[in-house]
Amino acid sequence: MVERSAAAERGRAVHAFLAERHSRRPRTPCTAEIPPDWVPAAYRLPDEERQLGVELLRHHAEVCPLRADRPRSSFLVEPRLSFDDTAADLLVLADPDLLYQDGGSWVWRETKTSGSDRPVREAMATYPQLALAVRIIGAGVLPGPLAGGRVELELLRPGGADLRILDPFAPSTREKARALVREQVSGWHAETAFEAVPGPACEACEMARWCSARQPRPAGPGARQ
Repeated sequence: MVERSAAAERGRAVHAFLAERHSRRPRTPCTAEIPPDWVPAAYRLPDEERQLGVELLRHHAEVCPLRADRPRSSFLVEPRLSFDDTAADLLVLADPDLLYQDGGSWVWRETKTSGSDRPVREAMATYPQLALAVRIIGAGVLPGPLAGGRVELELLRPGGADLRILDPFAPSTREKARALVREQVSGWHAETAFEAVPGPACEACEMARWCSARQPRPAGPGARQ
């Protein structure tokens, strides 16, 4: 059995609900009417996370991309994208939450949930998949015109929906994305022993309790010896 935190399980449940809702035909915008049994059968949520999920889904209705005045073409829900980077000798796999066209240009949207209204200052640093999205859209490797494409971060929080737009053609955004992707992959791309490298991220990892490589926390002043 895989142990998951309640917050992580809530995030997965929200994503699953939205994926099912966005896949319906005919396509209709999401509304603030969330059914009591909204949690997909594969997920188990405590009551407080279930109610928070309802609030987050209601906020999504405010920024649902299907609310646009003009119909969305090529509206793809969680598509699997693959790119063969022969220069880096890598097969790049990506799974956008949504990939759709607006006026013929591609829009990549990632949806994230949070139980806190604390602001996110560096979106790409916090969610590195946005950096990959910027690189893919900006490189023009998807079919269609280059001009006007964008990357969207939909951050659902108790206080509302925060929709942020990243311009993959802005020089500063492109360079920041390039640096973040390089930082994310350079270590393991050169790795030959495939050893675990513990770090701060271990504190939030669901597998940390079973990982033998994880560094134990230093004992605090009041900890028992």
